[in-house]
Amino acid sequence: MAKKIAAGTRSVDINNTLVEKILSQSNPNELFGTDGLFQQLKKQVLERILEYELSHELGYSRHSKASKQDSNRRNGTSAKTIIDDSGQKIELDIPRDRDNRFEPQLIPKGVRRFTGFDDSVIALYARGMTMSEIQSHLEEMYHTDVSKELISSITDGVMDEVTRWQARVLDRIYPIVYLDCIMVNYRCFMHINKATLFSLK
Repeated sequence: MAKKIAAGTRSVDINNTLVEKILSQSNPNELFGTDGLFQQLKKQVLERILEYELSHELGYSRHSKASKQDSNRRNGTSAKTIIDDSGQKIELDIPRDRDNRFEPQLIPKGVRRFTGFDDSVIALYARGMTMSEIQSHLEEMYHTDVSKELISSITDGVMDEVTRWQARVLDRIYPIVYLDCIMVNYRCFMHINKATLFSLK
């Protein structure tokens, strides 16, 4: 079972073990394909961040029983398709509010192309980053003036999602093909030629 990354600590060994296990047992298409694990993780994390943004806007979290200072409420979701760095489409359920005041900062209204997310997500689960480092990555991803409180709540939501993804049950066997090559120069009859030698396992 993966452990949650605590503030000010690192879990490099846990994360590296997970990454090595995935790389040794997974088919590349199952990782990076249209419906691969990374695409599923992107969708879940993006929707979680948007949900935390709305919670910050409204002043209370989903299913909270605390007194609500604003008459504005959640109003379901709306479907939106975005394109990531690799050109793949991601179908998202964007949370809405009744008064239509919610302006998402992660994926603003009217924006269909989402870039800069891949490296941030990979860093979250593969590099054993501290909470402050993760917050810095999210701040870079937002670019603009995002409050520390919002960054903190979003980070908590992202880490919960990543932890659950790390703890999921893996299949017993994943087929994988290793392809490697080396480029060499060789001399033949006073001429220098170039060749590429491939190794397939």
